[in-house]
Amino acid sequence: MEEMPTLQKSPWIAAWTDTVAGLQLMPQLMTFADLKDDGDYKFITADHRQNKFKVYMGTSVLYIADLPSKPIALTTFCESNKKPI
Repeated sequence: MEEMPTLQKSPWIAAWTDTVAGLQLMPQLMTFADLKDDGDYKFITADHRQNKFKVYMGTSVLYIADLPSKPIALTTFCESNKKPI
């Protein structure tokens, strides 16, 4: 008798399927970054519909800033003095 595969809980949040989330994003406007160099990555996005820059921790918004115009791309650069592993 074959064993049934067990379902693993995904670490990803399925917000992209949530119509109530109110986000309209494109891949070039999303990234993850360790902003405080503490190993805790945040989801960073620029919402082109609302012209907002947002930083999320899980499903909570940590920071929102208005953008002067429509964003076209987003990238992060974090300088660290730590040695790479």
